[in-house]
Amino acid sequence: MTLLKNDTCSWIRGHLPTGTCDLTRSAARLSCDKRTLQRRFECGLSCRFSDLVDDVRADMCLPLLESRVFPMRAIAEQLGYATSGNFSRFFQRRFGCTPRDCTRLAVTA
Repeated sequence: MTLLKNDTCSWIRGHLPTGTCDLTRSAARLSCDKRTLQRRFECGLSCRFSDLVDDVRADMCLPLLESRVFPMRAIAEQLGYATSGNFSRFFQRRFGCTPRDCTRLAVTA
């Protein structure tokens, strides 16, 4: 199951920026039914595909924010969000502060 998780997370990283990262495409890539893949995630990994997507987004966003090179819109696009507002809401739920607050804290630390 670790192989499935690592392979899926790697695939997600590559497909987030293109907007082609979804369970249906992932299942097709593995030559299985969407529902079968959902069951594998739930039973074998105790998570959903969307949980893996969120984990990958969280891993990817922090270095992008800390670099202070990219505008918020570009980071949101890299992570597969249509708007920076959607990214900001995800970040707030995940980390308990806004992306801007996070970069300010990193600068003062």
